[in-house]
Amino acid sequence: MGRFLSGPTGYNRQMIRMLAAGSIDGLPVLRRERKKALVRFLFLFSLLLAILWGIGFSYFRDR
Repeated sequence: MGRFLSGPTGYNRQMIRMLAAGSIDGLPVLRRERKKALVRFLFLFSLLLAILWGIGFSYFRDR
């Protein structure tokens, strides 16, 4: 039971160095996926704004 209550183990200096340097193989893939997600978000946000602008334009044009 005592081992569950102990604090965290020591940190791995080599892992921290690799993370800071960006030398882990999966990181470029993650950057690419993050960029895809950003582009997708910006596209959908601009589409939503265009739809709202169109609805607002057609509503206020008739008044």
